[in-house]
Amino acid sequence: MWGINIAEQTVSFFISLALGGFFCLFYDLFRAARKVHSFKPFLVFVSDILFFTVCAVITFCFLLSLTEGFIRGYFIFGILLGFSAVFFSISRFFLKGVTAVFRAIITLKRRIKNFCGRKKAKIRKIFKNKREKRLKKA
Repeated sequence: MWGINIAEQTVSFFISLALGGFFCLFYDLFRAARKVHSFKPFLVFVSDILFFTVCAVITFCFLLSLTEGFIRGYFIFGILLGFSAVFFSISRFFLKGVTAVFRAIITLKRRIKNFCGRKKAKIRKIFKNKREKRLKKA
């Protein structure tokens, strides 16, 4: 006989809340990348499609595993509520932190590139001087 198990549905609802929060933080990664680097509109479109595709696949797998493929209203509501709760509470701080990390990585990358460029120029100068000396001797 088919019955409703309230405990399983409650656990599913709380997991859907967590999934919605995860989706919000995942989207904040995309937002931080956009703040640090200006992308062309086509790349923004592609990244949005990528985000929604990944979220749809995760949601589908979650629905398949927990509710045996049935779409439950409380599950969709839980994802939306979890996304909204995280968006209006910790998303701002998470976004600032991730943006700072991205900027630090870009700054470190530039410094390494500049350092290597200077060393490369010095090495080229040394070899150029040696080559010129050899040509003068010959």
